[in-house]
Amino acid sequence: TERDTRGNQRRSGFLAAIEELGLPEGRLVSFGVPPISMEQGAQALGNVLDHWPDTQVVVCVSDLSAFGALMECNRRGLSVPKDIAIAGFGNYEIAAWSHPRITSVDIECYEIGKLAALKLFQTIQNPNVEGRHELVLTKIRVVEREST
Repeated sequence: TERDTRGNQRRSGFLAAIEELGLPEGRLVSFGVPPISMEQGAQALGNVLDHWPDTQVVVCVSDLSAFGALMECNRRGLSVPKDIAIAGFGNYEIAAWSHPRITSVDIECYEIGKLAALKLFQTIQNPNVEGRHELVLTKIRVVEREST
């Protein structure tokens, strides 16, 4: 939704990467209302495969939707990653415990929380300090697992 600024930024980055790589456009599927559930992930993958049966890779908005997509592949008799590769986002526990385990993007949310708390504490301690509105970039990493 328009209220989800981080989701919209991820979407923009994804579309820019698709264009930069020269991949086919128009295969971005918006499905459901955030937060996207496992059920909606399964339904979205079904929608994708019904429209584009040649799909080889699916990148999901979250690990929960990726798990739903994985279960839809299972119902359809598709092998992951042999028939279709799946990646998620968030590095949730379910990604590490599913079968096959789901590749995910880890945004290190605990680190973001610690940095936010530290910035808040510093601002409370000294509200007149310069840089209290600075942009802080955190690390992300791809956790490659068996689904890709």
